[in-house]
Amino acid sequence: MSQHIHADATYKLIWQGFSVLIIGTTDFNKALHPFDLARYSNEKTTYFEFIFNSIQIGMQKINKALLKSTILISDAANSIKNAFKNIFNYSYSQIMCGCI
Repeated sequence: MSQHIHADATYKLIWQGFSVLIIGTTDFNKALHPFDLARYSNEKTTYFEFIFNSIQIGMQKINKALLKSTILISDAANSIKNAFKNIFNYSYSQIMCGCI
């Protein structure tokens, strides 16, 4: 499994105005492999902790090794960064991404 996780929210994707969070990883061919798609109404650390923890639980249930991600690729959202740090419990590098 890859050492990095992409996590980013898209806003106003659906007419109700909720954000959609996409979490996944990429391979050497730069193809995205999403493993979580979630709709949410607020951007809080506890919500993202729930999502990251749910991914780890899912890995356990299918008898796969837990993610040991050391790189987070996301925008500057503190809620995503804090949740990543809280769930994965070790230092990490962050690669910033965003739209211009």
